[in-house]
Amino acid sequence: MREGGAAGQARQRQVTGRSWLASPVSILVLSGVLLVLIAVDAPLASLAHQSINASGGSTPVWLTGVIGVLGFVLAWRRPRNPLGWMFLAAAVFLALSEDASFYTVADYRLYHGGLPLGWVAVLAQPGWAPAIVLVGLAVLLFPDGALPSPRWRPVLWVYLAVAGLWMASAEVVSVGAVAGHHVRIDTSGGLLGLGSTTGRTAGSAWWMTYSSRCWRSAGWRRWPRRRPATAARRVSAASS
Repeated sequence: MREGGAAGQARQRQVTGRSWLASPVSILVLSGVLLVLIAVDAPLASLAHQSINASGGSTPVWLTGVIGVLGFVLAWRRPRNPLGWMFLAAAVFLALSEDASFYTVADYRLYHGGLPLGWVAVLAQPGWAPAIVLVGLAVLLFPDGALPSPRWRPVLWVYLAVAGLWMASAEVVSVGAVAGHHVRIDTSGGLLGLGSTTGRTAGSAWWMTYSSRCWRSAGWRRWPRRRPATAARRVSAASS
């Protein structure tokens, strides 16, 4: 009896245990950063003469808040499950991108470069790219934050490799525009040819379609193996 209780406590610690990386302090710090980014959204939107609910630069603030709350709850209750951290980090990137979009519109379209640190906002504006990648990765690893089998590792590596190149290319274009003093901002706050609404929508659709297909395929492979095992355990428990 004692051995069973000790084993149960060990499994409980394994599921709910916290390391120094997945700690309450880390969650609170990341959530605090998100709250600050969301708080400055309204004044930056006013500075850019745009609505706070505008979604051209990233996602509306209310949607970012929903993603952030979802990530906070998951990370707090299941700190070793990476899904919560992915959603929380994605919300931070989305909020950063939205703030940067408002600031670039104000600086480069309204004040013609008269505001300070406009180039920092240009470099931060492609934050929507890692946010899309993180959400797609969360879909791929749903629901327990792990691949359904080791055979899916090549799919994960291909996803991460292509995503890394995609994010790096977006940032390289931004750096090149700033270094070459050829910053041209559209009405949504993105670089023309990079951060336009069409480009973001196409990129988001591609990543989500790819991830959802992988998830559906993984789900069809994963659930049939679990159901017989669960039924077998029920029969064993009933007979005992």
